[in-house]
Amino acid sequence: MGAVLNEDCFPKRSYAQCLSALKKHRIGLWDVVARAERQGSLDQNLKNIMPNPLANLIGTLPALRLIAFNGQTAARIGVCQLKKAGITLPYFVLPSTSPANTMPLAAKIEAWQVIIFR
Repeated sequence: MGAVLNEDCFPKRSYAQCLSALKKHRIGLWDVVARAERQGSLDQNLKNIMPNPLANLIGTLPALRLIAFNGQTAARIGVCQLKKAGITLPYFVLPSTSPANTMPLAAKIEAWQVIIFR
């Protein structure tokens, strides 16, 4: 996120400083998965997924203009919730920031910049 937002040393900041930087850029974070079972770290191994109530969150954010999903798994879970709730906000499926995604970092940064140019 630091490279996308042009914020120095994002990983070296405290949690509070990171939240402040995100807020400054009008970006919120939400995990679409409340809990799940998984062996290892790959999303493809997720089982018994309990999603977080994304539609409920969106209902509290009248100024929300865009949703960006961090990877295919988050998008699959999140888009399903959007459709069930009849929510038609624009969304993007962005490359996963996981180290398991071997896309070059520069390409990930370029793709993720869509969140700051909207």
